[in-house]
Amino acid sequence: MLFGADSVLPLRRPLQPPAIAKTDARTSQQYWQRIAVFGLIFAAGLMFFFRLGDFRVLGSHEVFAVAPARAMLETGDWVVPMYGGYPRLEKPPLIYWCLASWGQVCGDVSAATARFPTALAAVLLAALLGWWGNRWYSRWVGLAAALVQMTSIWVLIYGRKAEVDMLLCLLTTGTLLLVIEQPKDEDGLRSFIRWTVIFGMLAVTWLAKFHYGLGMVLPVVLMSILAERNWRRLWSFFNPLGWAFLAAAMLIWPYLVLQELPDAHRIWQRETLGRAVGTLGQDTWYYYGPKLLWMALPWTPFALLVVRESWRSAWIGRDRRERFLWIWLLTQFVVLSLSANKHKQYLMATLPVISLLSARGLVRLTADFATQRRQLGPSWCRGLIVATWCGGIALASVFWMREPELRWAGVWTGIAFATIGTVGFNFLRNGRVPEAMTATVLNLFVCTIIQIGWVMPARDPRSPLEEIAATCESVADPGRSICVYRLYREGLFCFLDTPAYCEDSAERFVSNMDSGERQYLIGWKPFIEDLNKSGRVNHLHVWPKTGTRTLPHMADLTLAEFIKD
Repeated sequence: MLFGADSVLPLRRPLQPPAIAKTDARTSQQYWQRIAVFGLIFAAGLMFFFRLGDFRVLGSHEVFAVAPARAMLETGDWVVPMYGGYPRLEKPPLIYWCLASWGQVCGDVSAATARFPTALAAVLLAALLGWWGNRWYSRWVGLAAALVQMTSIWVLIYGRKAEVDMLLCLLTTGTLLLVIEQPKDEDGLRSFIRWTVIFGMLAVTWLAKFHYGLGMVLPVVLMSILAERNWRRLWSFFNPLGWAFLAAAMLIWPYLVLQELPDAHRIWQRETLGRAVGTLGQDTWYYYGPKLLWMALPWTPFALLVVRESWRSAWIGRDRRERFLWIWLLTQFVVLSLSANKHKQYLMATLPVISLLSARGLVRLTADFATQRRQLGPSWCRGLIVATWCGGIALASVFWMREPELRWAGVWTGIAFATIGTVGFNFLRNGRVPEAMTATVLNLFVCTIIQIGWVMPARDPRSPLEEIAATCESVADPGRSICVYRLYREGLFCFLDTPAYCEDSAERFVSNMDSGERQYLIGWKPFIEDLNKSGRVNHLHVWPKTGTRTLPHMADLTLAEFIKD
């Protein structure tokens, strides 16, 4: 068995007598496993918590989670999320509650505290996939699954954002694990408790993103029951306590919101049914195909190594676990493709399957080199080393010529990539597979940390928003509020520490003021100058269009004072 409990070991073929070799192999295996565990823990801390608060300013979606959480702490209203004076009902309240609760513990909802729950969810998801791989295949597959999970592109993108998607992925993955791990002969009480927990987790997914969690889990469960023809499993759905949890999540918060905002149901209908039928836009049916491949990089090629074997085990060998993985992958992919409105983050619930397949492919390739089924010849080794140095030099050259402020970051990235890569290929050529894998992983982490620590902060397109907010606060009189005028979607409101609110209607803005009253406002210059019809506008500071690269699609931005006639 290639993926037996301890059959896949990244060790060189032993030259000692069999009895001694077996003991030495086991000792070496345990040594490298301890190294791998401690290395993964250290790497997780760096990958997800290094410069968590300041590697980039809050993104365009993060501000819509952070600002309502701050408002909850300031007003004490945890029912209706508010953004700049407007109800923020496009998403359920789970992310706001998580950020506000953690902010209450830490004393503030800053960028770092807001991103911490997501980073923690990313670490827990990697640990869950590691446990899963260890339980189903081997210790080395478990370690590889944790490594693959925490270093895939999609995790690096969404694991450091104050958004709900990573937490939601953790919930759907954990729910599916509870489903597949249920023994066929599980007694009634244990089954009742299991499905109560499953429904409880589905209830939390509803509070995270409405019907998304149900759409990602229930079709997979039903298709799995159909494939196994285990009709008795359908009785698990008759769980009154579980349905009570789900009904509470679906009804209580909306009911409380509707008491204050009777028209809120229009927003929810648009965000649920509207997304499914295309009211909010439509994309091609094959939208998710390329996304599935590139979001799992750099590990996608390793998954392709075991696709054929996994497929045969699932449908020819009738392996229940492998079949469940394919049902999970294909069912979710079809459900997402049938939906008219598509976004790449919707695919996140499916990608843990690719992590498990990639881990198996990585361990298989490592085992092939360890047992000398594959060998890296001298000519191949020299060619790969030359290619590595060419890549490192090209990378450093691009930074040196096009990014003057990041020249040395590019140089160090190129040097680290080429040097550590050279060491890794030489280890692999000499059959020292554990050392080669260590060098490869180290190379990945060093280059990633350089990007997080220096490159991404310097190339952040939204950094001018902080500068604009600081200028507004220095120009305006202390204590006076600033109206963010017709800039609701840009997120500038979230960066203002002074009293501020949003307004998108000129009529409402003017009608809420008394004659002779003064009000600071910031917005696009043409829109603000239109207010001259109702009063007098004095421009206090203007940011030319070319100077605000995060707001490039409109005219000059201006901070002005409006005096109503």
